[in-house]
Amino acid sequence: HLTVFDLLGRATVWFATRGGESLDIAATVEAFRPGIASLAAELERYMSESMRARAEQAAAGHATNGVPAKLARGVAQLDILFSGCDIVRIARDADEPVGDAALAYFQVGERFGFDSLREVADAIVPENEWQSAASAALVDDLHNHQAELTGILIGAAGSAPAVAGALKAWERGRAHQVSRLRQVLADIERSGSADLAMLSVAESHMRALCDA
Repeated sequence: HLTVFDLLGRATVWFATRGGESLDIAATVEAFRPGIASLAAELERYMSESMRARAEQAAAGHATNGVPAKLARGVAQLDILFSGCDIVRIARDADEPVGDAALAYFQVGERFGFDSLREVADAIVPENEWQSAASAALVDDLHNHQAELTGILIGAAGSAPAVAGALKAWERGRAHQVSRLRQVLADIERSGSADLAMLSVAESHMRALCDA
């Protein structure tokens, strides 16, 4: 139940912050419903191997607690499905099929470390409300940067399906930013116990890459 309520809360904030005071709830639901439904139906097809492994591990944990297998798998994928809000918007803005936008989005997430950083952030146990709020804000920033970078790469590649083939050339033009980001990611992985300060540094490098 907490997982479902968490997703609803995050999605509500996502739409509220992007729609502002003029948000038409009924129209927004209708605009996003088909894309989210399409993504949910084939989510496993779009996920990276690491994401699929984490979802399977989470589903196994739910199943151990007596949750039916199908429901356990669905609940385990809810956090990933939250990205559907960004994916549908990316697809709409770039005039791309939702499935193609999803593949590009998840490719970007795995290649530039967004997935691993969110996993590290989720593992941090906050000591107070301030740390809890900082962690949540950092995770939101990572989602925002991943969505922005995906849109940038679709534009640079000419289409969502072309992103995979255009990544290396795009990176060469931003070699300094990419190198610094990967060094920070490697440092975090080696540390084995990253904290919010380390993740904030990594987030700043993500932002710099988007701005490059």
